[in-house]
Amino acid sequence: LRDGLVTLRDKIPTDTEQLGGDPDGLARSVQVRTEDFANVANNGSAFAPYFIALALWVGATLTTFIFPFLLIPDSGRRTGQVARVLRKLSVPLLIVAGQAGIVVLGVHLMDVPFMNPAQVLLTSLAGSVTFLIVILALNLLFGPAGRVLALILLIVQLAASGGSYPVELSSPAFQAIHNLIPVTELINALRHAMFGAFEGQYWEFMGRMGLVALIGFIVALLSRRRWVYTPDDRFRSPIITDVG
Repeated sequence: LRDGLVTLRDKIPTDTEQLGGDPDGLARSVQVRTEDFANVANNGSAFAPYFIALALWVGATLTTFIFPFLLIPDSGRRTGQVARVLRKLSVPLLIVAGQAGIVVLGVHLMDVPFMNPAQVLLTSLAGSVTFLIVILALNLLFGPAGRVLALILLIVQLAASGGSYPVELSSPAFQAIHNLIPVTELINALRHAMFGAFEGQYWEFMGRMGLVALIGFIVALLSRRRWVYTPDDRFRSPIITDVG
């Protein structure tokens, strides 16, 4: 051990070079290189995914005021639950799909850039279908109160989705539900399709949104107690009748 320490001492130079210069010179010697990623043209374009998602949710909610989601004509008493749910989804699905196309076209006409237009349309269609299934499930689970709950969820998602400002700036309660609400997934998927953000995570957002749709569909199939039967000649829109 002594011989090793002696060898180490002999190899340590007696003269060492002192660092010169000053902190300012050291800072100037560093060259900063900035790389842009997922550029957004302006503030309005940055808000587009947020407002697209909210518009699609509002549109899906409004279908509950037009179509009798809870009303079954007497001639349909013997139909199964799957047939009833699919019957209630069929026409509204066409409406919300058309709504998604109109919203995407309107945003495009306002010169908001789409990095991948086909993906923007696909994402909006998936979001509309998911929202409609969730809202139908709420109606079948809670009856007419499901409409009110859908509107309450809209308000909650305004703050919890992180579309208007980073969710980290919101309350802990909103941060806790941020990743549990479908609007969050749609906004993030749209940001990828429109601007290229969240590289490599697009299908994760779409998958979680699909999972929400699947859960909503299962809940709708299990909700059998809210059906209201009416004579065939009185089967009409809830705009005309007080049930639906």
